[in-house]
Amino acid sequence: MSAPTTFVDITTTEPRTAWTYLSEGGATMVFSYTGQPSDEFSGKVLRVRKSLRHGEDIHHHSGTRQKADYQSDDDSVAFQNIVSKLIRPQYLPVLQYVQVSQQWLKELAEASEAHRPSERIQTGGIDTERRNALLATDLIGKEGWAVEIKPKWGFLPSSKHLSPVTRPLKIRHCRFCMHSQLKGAEPNGPGATVAGYCPLDLYSGEEERVRFSLRCLWNMWTRTLGKANNLRIFNCGEIVDPADADSFAAFSNTLSDHYNSDYTLPNSDVATVFTEAVLPLILNHDILSVLGDLQRTLDSLDIEGLSKLWSVSRPGIPFGEGELDPTLAEWVEFVQAYLAGDVSTLRYEVLSYLLSATFKDCSLILRFPSQSKNGQKPDGTITVIDLDSKSASRLARWEALDLEIVKNFSEVSVQRKPCIDARHKS
Repeated sequence: MSAPTTFVDITTTEPRTAWTYLSEGGATMVFSYTGQPSDEFSGKVLRVRKSLRHGEDIHHHSGTRQKADYQSDDDSVAFQNIVSKLIRPQYLPVLQYVQVSQQWLKELAEASEAHRPSERIQTGGIDTERRNALLATDLIGKEGWAVEIKPKWGFLPSSKHLSPVTRPLKIRHCRFCMHSQLKGAEPNGPGATVAGYCPLDLYSGEEERVRFSLRCLWNMWTRTLGKANNLRIFNCGEIVDPADADSFAAFSNTLSDHYNSDYTLPNSDVATVFTEAVLPLILNHDILSVLGDLQRTLDSLDIEGLSKLWSVSRPGIPFGEGELDPTLAEWVEFVQAYLAGDVSTLRYEVLSYLLSATFKDCSLILRFPSQSKNGQKPDGTITVIDLDSKSASRLARWEALDLEIVKNFSEVSVQRKPCIDARHKS
């Protein structure tokens, strides 16, 4: 048995004043430290898990509630250590566990409620039953500006395992573009607001296509008043609200400083300057290429092929039923087998698909520091975040959603241009 791990006790800080709501996704909420200077917490953000309104934990953690006090009920740090075999550590955040309490989390939740988007409040809040949370380097920072991009799926599937019905659509149209169409068909769906953005442009590595994708993300951001989660912009530690004139003007001034401009940028120029600032950072790093290749090779069967393999291997058992979530030891063995390239069993393919889902759902933080004292612009950085393990309990839901997406897309009469996968190998 390994020696007990000592976690920093964050309950010594005041949850209502020392931590400020920053942002949230479907599974976690993020707070930045704004309390008194502290060697342990200054320059850090806190990530806490969420639960659904009816009490269901968004992430399945088998047996974690019964762990000893010195053990974490969140495997994120250990899982990221495993992922670091596939993504270079320079692109990963520094994470550490901290100890929390139910009362402390309740107070944090109450203080954050007024700052949360209404659509997020309706679906869930902080999981106050957790004993641990994650402390990470503040990638947003209090100076300069930063961008969060959720690029999504970066490849077209192989036609090998697709049905005759889905093949003509799936090999020409990416998952994101088809899913956007479905969302647009839903009441109050956001699909119509994402027209133009295709992840395959962003992943292409081609300057003009990447530029176009960034401009589409910007347009989506302004059109949805910052509510679309594929792009978030932060200025001097605060999220930029395109609907707030003061917030937008402050970001415009930061961009002017970024380019040593002595005049206020018109709105149209803000979009251009933003795009041209982000473009070289993406082109000069290969992280999107790495993520796209991992997504593609880990999801070599598509959900259709995985479902077929399941039905052959476990006839009569519904897809995904009874499949246990991988242990950390299994993940270690899987990554070793994946890198060796010599294993293919049903269990292997299930883990492979789950890990691909992790990379499809991650985000990038692009950090642009403020000018240094000598007037030189420091190099920007890119960090991959939200690398959470996915649960096997979602397999059947993913299959059903895939069928719904393709069916809906097939019924659209409007002619759609094909998505171009620049990295596809026929």
